[in-house]
Amino acid sequence: MPALIILVGIAHALLYAIVIPPWGLLDEHQHFHYVQLIAEEQRTPVMWRDRVSSEIVDSVYAVRRYVTLGAAEMPDRAELERSDLFFDLYSYEGLHPPLTYMVLAPFYALGSPDVLDKLFILRIVGALLSGITLVLVWKSTRWLWPGAPAVAILATAYVALLPERAASAGRVNNDLLVEITCAGVFAVLARSWARGPTWRQAALVGLCLGLGILSKLSVSILLPVVLGGWIASALICRQRHSTTFGQTALILMLAVACLVPVVVRNLLLYGEPTGVNAFIARIGPLVSGPLSERIVTGAVDLVRNSWVIVWDGARVVTKPSAAFMQLGLAALSAGVVYAIGKAWRGHDARFTPAVRSALITAGAALVLVSASTLMGYVQGSVPWVQGRFLLPALLPSAWLLGFGLWLV
Repeated sequence: MPALIILVGIAHALLYAIVIPPWGLLDEHQHFHYVQLIAEEQRTPVMWRDRVSSEIVDSVYAVRRYVTLGAAEMPDRAELERSDLFFDLYSYEGLHPPLTYMVLAPFYALGSPDVLDKLFILRIVGALLSGITLVLVWKSTRWLWPGAPAVAILATAYVALLPERAASAGRVNNDLLVEITCAGVFAVLARSWARGPTWRQAALVGLCLGLGILSKLSVSILLPVVLGGWIASALICRQRHSTTFGQTALILMLAVACLVPVVVRNLLLYGEPTGVNAFIARIGPLVSGPLSERIVTGAVDLVRNSWVIVWDGARVVTKPSAAFMQLGLAALSAGVVYAIGKAWRGHDARFTPAVRSALITAGAALVLVSASTLMGYVQGSVPWVQGRFLLPALLPSAWLLGFGLWLV
């Protein structure tokens, strides 16, 4: 059963990798250029200094990318390349840490020299690697609910069939390792809750969290949740306080060791820790309107778009089929929350200390990541709230859904 679900999840991502038009993600060519620079020049791009390569621009015009994204016609290339105002040709993903792109760089050399061939190779590699997440979902859920294989089946199937997750795994972006490393963090935490914490597990938690930060700086938002989850595992097995302190310090040290170089680099290049403000300062906020309107719109889209997004070119649209799916899944989520809350209040015997720790940690992670995503939208750093922004909390979300459906 687990092998079948994992294969379905990989096939789902591969379907998106093959079907989505070249450069179909709004900034996919910038992510690809990051990989290209590392592979060909052994360096990372600098936002607003480096432009995407001429080979990428050639392919953009060959596939008529801007028409695909909703433009009436392709802009004049000569005028476009002379303009300093058109930010789409700048390699602005240079504000991100390099780990995901370093992992993909060796695969860039595979196949023909054609840029589009390399794009699809990287997409396929990403879809295949996304199977690691499915393995971690299955293993962690079995550790937490050893007597209930149905929970693992439901949780893993949810991740395998989630459209937004499959679409993200099938495109070139830096969310690939965010998903995998954060799943690794929570999987090791699940092991510690179920069987007791060890120094090795503490090192793995810190390492996975650090690698996640080296993939995308926003992963650092999970640090307090992870530390709280680790302390919970120590309380469950009544571990000595001195040992718990040392293990917690190890996790923190490994995470900070990965965080500091990224922050220092951004401070030196962009004058601030994340680089996001330097991005917005150049192009202006991508979302306008009153603050209250942005908050409400972002919150609604956070619930709706976390499942599936329907794109019309570069715009997110609502179609009846997708709207019914989104409404049904939102109702399902509400039912899951109700079922978990009711069983918790009723002191259900299935709520072991390990399960309680998992549910509290999962809820905290989901709230923190959702709040961070909403803040980014309100700030204007992204034009749309997308489900892939919630990938750091994907595995905890699967726990909640799988366990909640099992209770129902």
